[in-house]
Amino acid sequence: MASQGIFVFATAWIVAKGVKDGLEKSIRWMMPTLFIILMLLVIYGSVFGKFLDALSFLFTPDFSRITPQVVLAAFGQAFFSLGIGVGVMLTYGAYMPAHTSVLRSAAIIAFSDGFVSMLAGLAIFPIVFQYGLSPTEGPGLIFITLPVTFGELPGGGLIGSFFFLLLYFAALTSSISLLESIISHLEETMKSSRKRITIVSGVLLWLIGLGSVFSFNYLADFTPLDFIETLKDKTIFGLLDYFGSNLLMPIGGILMAVIGGWLLSKQVAFTELKINSEWQFYVWRFLVRYVAPAILLVLFFYNL
Repeated sequence: MASQGIFVFATAWIVAKGVKDGLEKSIRWMMPTLFIILMLLVIYGSVFGKFLDALSFLFTPDFSRITPQVVLAAFGQAFFSLGIGVGVMLTYGAYMPAHTSVLRSAAIIAFSDGFVSMLAGLAIFPIVFQYGLSPTEGPGLIFITLPVTFGELPGGGLIGSFFFLLLYFAALTSSISLLESIISHLEETMKSSRKRITIVSGVLLWLIGLGSVFSFNYLADFTPLDFIETLKDKTIFGLLDYFGSNLLMPIGGILMAVIGGWLLSKQVAFTELKINSEWQFYVWRFLVRYVAPAILLVLFFYNL
C-alpha cells in the first residue's frame, strides 16, 4: 500500500508541475536512463546467460505458430505497448510542434517500440534459458521466478535492482502519460488550478488502486462478478485489467479511427499530417476509415 502511494505521489508530482517543468523534463531523463539500464542488462545476459538460445527463440521463424489467435494477440500487445486507445498518444500529439510530421513521428515511435521490445527479450530470456525456466510464464516469471534467480547469479542483487528499477521507470512513464490525459481534460473543463486538480485526482487514484493492491492479499478471494461467466473468479485487479485491456482500449481505438477517418475534414487532416502527396493521404485515410476499425472490431469481439 505504501509503495503504491509513493508511485502515485511521484506520478502526480510530475504531472502537477506541468508539461514543460514536469512531463517534458521527466521523460527527457527517464527515457535515456531506461535505455542505458536495458543495454546493461542485455550485456549482462549475454555474459552470464544462454544468449544464443535467446537469439534462437526470438528470431528463428516458425510460421506454423502464426494463427489468427496469435495475430490478434499481437495486435492487442501493440495496443497495450503503444498506449493506443487510452489517450496517451492523443495527449502527446496535442503538445507536438505544428511543423512536426505525424506520419514520420508514428513510424519512429513504432520502430523504437519494437526495437526496445526486442532488447527487453534479449535482456530477460538469456537468464530464463540459463536456469531452464519457461519463457511463457507471464507476470509470474518477472515478479516471482526471476527475483529468486537473480539471487543465484554473480552480482545478481545489483542486477536485479537495476532490472526492477527499469520496470519502475517504464511503469512511471506510462502512468505519467495516462494521468496527464486526464488532468489536461479536467483543466480545460473545471475552474481550478492544475495542482489542485492533480492532488484530488491523485488521491482518488490511490484509493481506487487499493482495490488492485488488496487483490493480492486481503481481497484475494473477493470476486464480485462471479454471476457473469466471463468474469468468474476475477478479483478487482482482474476486472480492472479485463475492462481496460479487452474493452476500453479497443473501443477507444475505434472511436479515434472514426473521428480521424470520418469526422475530420480532408483539409484539416491533410494539413495536420504534413503529408507531401495526395496518394499517401488517401492510403492513410483508407487504412484509418476501413482497415483499422475492422481489425479493432474483430479484436474487440475476440477478447470478450
